[in-house]
Amino acid sequence: MMATQDMKAANDSSAGKVEGLDVMHVDGMRIAETHTNVTARVSGMAPQQGKEVLELTIDAKHAPKIGVDKIVVTAPDTFVPNEVLDVVTNSSPGKTRDGIGVNKARLPTYSQGNVTLAANSIYEFIKNVSGSKEDSAKFFTEPINAIYYATESNDDFSRPEAVIALAMATSRLLNENEDKYRPYVEMLRHIELKQVTFACAGAGLSMSNALESILAAYTFSRNESALIITTDTAVYDSVRAPNAEATQGAAATLYWITKNPRLLNIDYSIGYGKFTIQFPDFTKFGNHNPKVYGKFSEIGYVYAVAEALEDLEARYASYSGSDLIAKIDAFVGHVPFPKQAIYFAGFLFEHYLKTYNRELFEELQSRPDIGQSPIDGKKFTDIMREKLRAFNGKDEDIVAYIANDKEINAYWSWLKRLRDAPDLSDPNRKRSVPRPEFEAFIKGLNIRNALVLPSEVGNAYASSTHVALASELLHGNGTNFILAYYGSGLIAKAFYAELAATSRKMIEDNVIVTFGAQDIALDAAQYAEVHSNLLKGDARRMMETENSDLIEKDVRLLRLEDPGRLPKGFYLRKRNDDGTWEGAYSDGSNMAEIRSRY
Repeated sequence: MMATQDMKAANDSSAGKVEGLDVMHVDGMRIAETHTNVTARVSGMAPQQGKEVLELTIDAKHAPKIGVDKIVVTAPDTFVPNEVLDVVTNSSPGKTRDGIGVNKARLPTYSQGNVTLAANSIYEFIKNVSGSKEDSAKFFTEPINAIYYATESNDDFSRPEAVIALAMATSRLLNENEDKYRPYVEMLRHIELKQVTFACAGAGLSMSNALESILAAYTFSRNESALIITTDTAVYDSVRAPNAEATQGAAATLYWITKNPRLLNIDYSIGYGKFTIQFPDFTKFGNHNPKVYGKFSEIGYVYAVAEALEDLEARYASYSGSDLIAKIDAFVGHVPFPKQAIYFAGFLFEHYLKTYNRELFEELQSRPDIGQSPIDGKKFTDIMREKLRAFNGKDEDIVAYIANDKEINAYWSWLKRLRDAPDLSDPNRKRSVPRPEFEAFIKGLNIRNALVLPSEVGNAYASSTHVALASELLHGNGTNFILAYYGSGLIAKAFYAELAATSRKMIEDNVIVTFGAQDIALDAAQYAEVHSNLLKGDARRMMETENSDLIEKDVRLLRLEDPGRLPKGFYLRKRNDDGTWEGAYSDGSNMAEIRSRY
């Protein structure tokens, strides 16, 4: 630890050790070493009033490891099979599964919603932590200071609906065992609950907030942790989002962010790759259901994430003097549908070839079925910057301006040829398969492993990247990660992370997936009813009918014998416009009522 040379000796200055850290006491304030530059005032008075300012230069070797310690992923057990989605969207057989990579689209029914999904995650987290002496000790020695609630589906304009999810989960726990769970419930009373919304990127924004809050506490010798809770339901109508209905889904995740995590260390020393620009590709302005553009949105996705990755690469090179992309063996990004992750990998493939394997890049371009890149010598981000600057407030539609640009369209077609080759087993040559070189590239980045869970869930908006990361941890073998978050409208954020788990068992013990044990497939008629109901939005669909019992509606919809047969989890009987609710919990065979407990 170093202070400025002209600093006067403090009246009460001494040195000590806290958890192996060098600590300086200055005017009664204890300041521990961390790894970032921090300026801390000696007292509450400003320097111009005669008081000195303590400037700390932090030694990076003392930096704490901070990252993901535990993950819970929940989703509805009610789902639409890909075959049914093919029928209801008038698609050719197999298009949903083979064309966009969705096997099941999980959707909540009448008595489920974003609140119940979040409640399931909180409940499973506390049950899991309380069942382990090691986890329980960590919970109380690194108390949760904040919950970051990432969603774009909040229907209460005054507060995060996670307060109801917390109430449902903690009330159920207190009903089960007051003595056992009261300390956990009380711990969750003394937290900040913050909603973070920017389309699907809320989880990424929450991640940096959580990391920085823990680091700030650590700087002053406080042990704290944080929770990131994500929950969303993606549902589309055919007018505002043509051709998007097959990309629906729902899920919630809970990430416990702590020091010395057991799953993943997030490298915050280099900062994060960031990019933000106004891009009208997706909005819910004035409507529960998003307005979406097809190709324009895809271009925006690639552009924003590419900008964030370039920012992260530059930060890493400046910090370490080496190239980041060369050491990555796991890429986890936003998954609006699984094939989108493969499409984005085409951009990564080109970027990698241009930077590290120019010989192979030239050889691929020499093949007649690929051809010369229309932007060779430039980066796609450079092309997009030029296009946007040339637009410069023109009196025309930015969507049409970008989507119809000849150079961008030529590049998009070329990227597809770089990724895929004609399927020689198809006599009509209409199908394509990944080129061996591209397949080897995405295998090296563990990309398909990150898509196992998303293909069983569907689009989950803010939960999407976190579902994919859980999938990669469970099914992949990566050790050096890039996490890329994207939010339409437009924002992207990228992190570098390293595997912290030292065994497969450590991963399996700390990545908890709760759905699938009691799956209920919806047929076309059930789906039509669920879909039209979801299009109303959670508030309207749960409050529009007097004396309605949402659980009874689900029993009828799903053709069950009794409410207890609903899959394990939380359900709402009713929500009221005064903020109150009536709920229940099913253990898979019995339904128990829940009322708020304090």
